[in-house]
Amino acid sequence: MSDSLDPQLMESVGKLFEDFLTGLGEQLTSKMKELEDQMEGIEKQIATLIVGYGEQAVFMEALVAQLSFATDEERKAFTENVSEGRKEMLKVMQDAANGTMATEYPQTSAAITDLVEQELSDTDLQ
Repeated sequence: MSDSLDPQLMESVGKLFEDFLTGLGEQLTSKMKELEDQMEGIEKQIATLIVGYGEQAVFMEALVAQLSFATDEERKAFTENVSEGRKEMLKVMQDAANGTMATEYPQTSAAITDLVEQELSDTDLQ
């Protein structure tokens, strides 16, 4: 009996080990690509939110400037319209969060529902 291993067996074990490492490397590369794509998507969403808030700030500034020319009755009517619009928007968000979003994105749905309930309870909107 020989003390050395069969060269074919050594080659087969080496090939299996190489295939294993190659497969593992490909899986890791694939997972890293998925993670990078998700991060890019999140970054785009954050950028969209930031730009959206900036645009809203400009509109709010223009609206406040216009309100300075309004009569007291017009200001009161505006305030009531904004309050009613906000109430409706919160209810729509709540309905959406409790609808299809609840099954597809349960954590986001719960966060929206909690926030809407808090917003409704913090105001006279109920």
